Amino acid sequence: MRRKVKIWSKILFTVFVAIVPTVAITLFSAYSFLRANEREAASRVDALRESFTNEQRLITMNALQTLLAISQTRSVQNKDYAYLSIYLRDLMRLYPDYAVLLAANEEGTVIASGVQKTGYSVADRDYLSQARHNRRFTLSGYIMSRSTGIPSMTYTLPVIDQAGDVVFLIATYSLEKYARELSLSRLGSASVLEIIDHDGLRLFTNRVGPGREVGAPVDEDIYRLARERSGAQPLQATIGEERVFFASGAVSENERSVYVAVYEPISAVYRDVGFPVARMVTMMALATLLAFAVSVGLARRLIVVRIERLTEQSRLLAAGDLSARLALNRARDEITDLIDSFNEMASSLEERSMSNMRALSEKESLLEELRKRVASNLQVMSSMVSLQADNASEDAVRRALTATQSRIMAMSLVYETIWRNADVSRVSMRRFATGLCDYLVSTYENVGTQVSCAVSGEDVLLSLDFAIPLALALNEIVTNCLVHAFPGRVGGLVRVEFSRGERARMTVVDDGFGFEATARRGDTLGYVLIEALADQLCGEVSVSSGPGGTTVVLSFPER
Repeated sequence: MRRKVKIWSKILFTVFVAIVPTVAITLFSAYSFLRANEREAASRVDALRESFTNEQRLITMNALQTLLAISQTRSVQNKDYAYLSIYLRDLMRLYPDYAVLLAANEEGTVIASGVQKTGYSVADRDYLSQARHNRRFTLSGYIMSRSTGIPSMTYTLPVIDQAGDVVFLIATYSLEKYARELSLSRLGSASVLEIIDHDGLRLFTNRVGPGREVGAPVDEDIYRLARERSGAQPLQATIGEERVFFASGAVSENERSVYVAVYEPISAVYRDVGFPVARMVTMMALATLLAFAVSVGLARRLIVVRIERLTEQSRLLAAGDLSARLALNRARDEITDLIDSFNEMASSLEERSMSNMRALSEKESLLEELRKRVASNLQVMSSMVSLQADNASEDAVRRALTATQSRIMAMSLVYETIWRNADVSRVSMRRFATGLCDYLVSTYENVGTQVSCAVSGEDVLLSLDFAIPLALALNEIVTNCLVHAFPGRVGGLVRVEFSRGERARMTVVDDGFGFEATARRGDTLGYVLIEALADQLCGEVSVSSGPGGTTVVLSFPER
């Protein structure tokens, strides 16, 4: 048996199926929004890397142009270092980004300086060693200027004067000027800019705090990524314990590089977009709950309640309450049409029921009238036969009339049995036999024998067409028993038994004296009637008799 699924379950499932795409689209939109912001953050970091790398490159090119301009002066070519110092001082006033401009000879001794300090040696400086080794413009890393005490980075340009000697022109860029030179306003609140020299020392950062001083080593992860990912596409990386979007670029001169690294914490990206996403998801959840509640409420009011009422009306109709009706909604829909149809059906059934009750009442009245008339007619016939028997002078005629009267009463008892049981379609033969035997015993009690009659066995139900022949046959058999089975005896017993099987059987047994085979034809009319009635039933009659009594069996197919 299939399990019943309530309409509530189906409605909830339908609403759920309708809401799922909305939830899925909202979550997908939130995920897409996060991914888009990740891509935007990566693009932003890449753009900042490119911009600050170009600015660092511009600083380097300005330093190169400045040193080239100095190299073309007469004071450099003619070894007029006193005038060169004055010239360098004027350039420093014109270009305040430089902590100091100076010149050194092949041995590394400072021979001219914009701050008028000469005679000390810079031979131990890496930038001078590299430029002296390759004879090329050299970019160097972090130093603390010996003449000014300002943290700086240096640019060195080897120059050959007219005498063929090498002079090293040195521009020391003040790291304190980065904040003015760089476009730091483009950095977001969470973005970090790191400018690192080739030894991993910090030249600049927009973040201040312990361990972030200029000249201090940068985080190993930052230094490694800056060297390995220089110029590559941005990526998600781990710096310390923090996940970031990272990009780096480099400006290189004479095997020395300055790395520009830009990164932005992923957590900051999520924090910036978290509120819009959370608001989107929250609004989606509230809208989903509201839609669910409204859908369930409307479904209950417009569908479930009406269907429940319709079901209850159907149950009332099935129980016989044809007056049940449902109120119709103002708005017409399919359920309203169904309710209207049920109301019309109920009205039609009520009208038919009333019509049937009237017809049934009329038929009952007719049946009652027919019963009275049949009973009256049979009673009249029985009375006429009884009067005729009383006036008969011969015993044979009197017995014949009495037998006729009993046959009339047998038919009367069949009809009486039907009307008493209120079932005109079938007759209970066991009940009928009981009444018939009582009547016959009382009718023939003047024979002088006290005979009793007992009915037993299963009840056989027959239609009227077959009940009357069987009733008349039973009347003939019992009458013969009462008249002929007990001559000269004070008492006797007649038993009538019904049984059912492949064929129905009616057995009549008496404990009288019995009769010889030739005596069967003595009562010709009674025996002929019994066989004729058996033929009407499509049955057979068997008679056996002896000193201990007589047995008559009438078998017939049960209908």
